[in-house]
Amino acid sequence: MTDKSFPSQGWQQFLTGRQGILDKYDQAKTHSVSHKVSTSHGNVAEAEFRKWLKNFLPIRYGVTSGYIVSQFTQDTMKMSHFDVIIYDALSSPILWIEDNSDYSHDGQSRAIPVEYVKGVFEVKSSFNKRTVVDALTHIRELSPLYIQIDKPNEQYKRYLPINFFCGLIFIELHKKYEFEKSALLELMKIRDIRGYYSSIILRGEGRKPTTTCKIDTMLTNQPINDFTNMTDCSMLKNFLCLNTQKVEENLYSWVHLTWQDLNFSTFAFDILALLNETYQFGKRSSFYAFGDSNWKI
Repeated sequence: MTDKSFPSQGWQQFLTGRQGILDKYDQAKTHSVSHKVSTSHGNVAEAEFRKWLKNFLPIRYGVTSGYIVSQFTQDTMKMSHFDVIIYDALSSPILWIEDNSDYSHDGQSRAIPVEYVKGVFEVKSSFNKRTVVDALTHIRELSPLYIQIDKPNEQYKRYLPINFFCGLIFIELHKKYEFEKSALLELMKIRDIRGYYSSIILRGEGRKPTTTCKIDTMLTNQPINDFTNMTDCSMLKNFLCLNTQKVEENLYSWVHLTWQDLNFSTFAFDILALLNETYQFGKRSSFYAFGDSNWKI
């Protein structure tokens, strides 16, 4: 077996995808300053993330904003619109297409049958307690579709597949929110969300411009209190862990936060591994684009 050599070829080029999202977001943010309600940069961020993800993933997977439809949900129930839906593009029909630039920068939202949906991500401009709560609340609107799993031989599917996954994407963390511990505490409360994978923040104010933050929420059967309570620790630091919080009897939740260049490629190839059902928690999904500018120091 050939010895691995790091940083791996092309890791800096891979980061241009992330930078492209941020550049378009900043441009839209500048233009929206004069608007009475500044929301257009959020729509642009969603659209640019979808564009990047669609270009990254194999052609068999589609990426869209839109609706997830179950054939046994009554038409009187209001449908929720999701920022990023990953689906089986080779097998799934598109139930309908809506032209609506308020939801999607490319002007189209698609309705996908529930059994063909692979993953869902919510995109928010800023990381803070309010946006975390809003994003998780929206993900939980899928709960009627993930509370159960269809039997393997069920002809008429009504629930999201067993390998469904979801997560949150935030564009930036401002310094004014760097000590808002309550935002991380909200991420400890995802026990009820089936398939929750992780959260990322694409940049942090004052941080090196190439670093991405990855926030993992983990469960353990015993408390771990060797970490910080974050009374004086910033979420803009390189590494942060919160002490565990009790979820239920003999079950505890804790949060692990890191800022690294390689977190963007980690996130990307984890999504691919989740889609291919090869993802293993705690194990790197791929060594493509594996590099960090700090390794040169």
